Amino acid sequence: MPKKTSAATYDHSCFMVLAYEYGDNKLKDSEKKIKAILKYNKLGAYDEARVAMLRQLTEELSKEIHLYNKSVYYTKSDKEYSDMEDFDYKKMANDFAAKYSAVDKKELDSIVAMAVHLFHCR
Repeated sequence: MPKKTSAATYDHSCFMVLAYEYGDNKLKDSEKKIKAILKYNKLGAYDEARVAMLRQLTEELSKEIHLYNKSVYYTKSDKEYSDMEDFDYKKMANDFAAKYSAVDKKELDSIVAMAVHLFHCR
C-alpha cells in the first residue's frame, strides 16, 4: 500500500468533495464520496450536521468569490491573469472564522485559500 504523503483532515477532505458539487442531484454522490474518503483516511464517521455546515461555508465562499470586483475582498493585483493575490483571502479567512468557529482557524485558512484557487484562478 502506498505511503500517505499528507495528513488529511476531516474538514478539508469534505471541502474538496463539496467544492465540486453542483446541483441538488449531486448530494447523494457527494455523500458517498465523503464517506469513502473519511473511511479511507480513518478520519471518523460521517457527520451530517458538520457536512451541512461545510457545504454552507463552501457555497458562501463560492458566492463571495464569484462577485469578483464587487466583493469586499477583491484587491485586483497588477498581474495580467487571475491570481491568488486578486483576493485578500487572509482577511476573508479571518471574517469567515467568526461565523464558522467550529472549523479550526488553520484549517479555515487552508480552505479559503483553496476556494480562491478553485473558484477564481482556475
